[in-house]
Amino acid sequence: MFEVMGVGTWAIAAWQVAKGRANGELLAPLVVVGAILLLAAALIGYLDVCDAGDRLSIRFGPLPLMGTSIPYDNIESVEPAYSSLLYGYGVHGLPGLFIVFNIWGLGAIRIRLKKRTPIWRAKTVIVGTDEPDRLLEFLRWKIGRQPGLGI
Repeated sequence: MFEVMGVGTWAIAAWQVAKGRANGELLAPLVVVGAILLLAAALIGYLDVCDAGDRLSIRFGPLPLMGTSIPYDNIESVEPAYSSLLYGYGVHGLPGLFIVFNIWGLGAIRIRLKKRTPIWRAKTVIVGTDEPDRLLEFLRWKIGRQPGLGI
């Protein structure tokens, strides 16, 4: 989505140049906005949620600069959730309460932690996914296998 908007912004700038109507006041902001949108696409183009052995890995991509991992033995419970438009897209939350990782759609999983995470000291992590049922089943299976949980 961001790629299309970034390239579209640059296309408008190129069209203005081709028509001879380009000036610094118009062209510079279009180029900057296009670059910002393309950078956003590189940072949060997709959300990769996968098993990393003893933890759940959550990473944005294709440039894996933002993300986290949650040890399975720190998961208290998992439940289905819905990511509303109020949650928005990207990574954000309220310090001390929750953190959201989402890029598209309404399907999500709410993960309640035993101990607060270093990221924003959150005890709840909401992970957006296009396959919430599969992720929920997988996480229940993983935390059910942890010794001493009694689940």
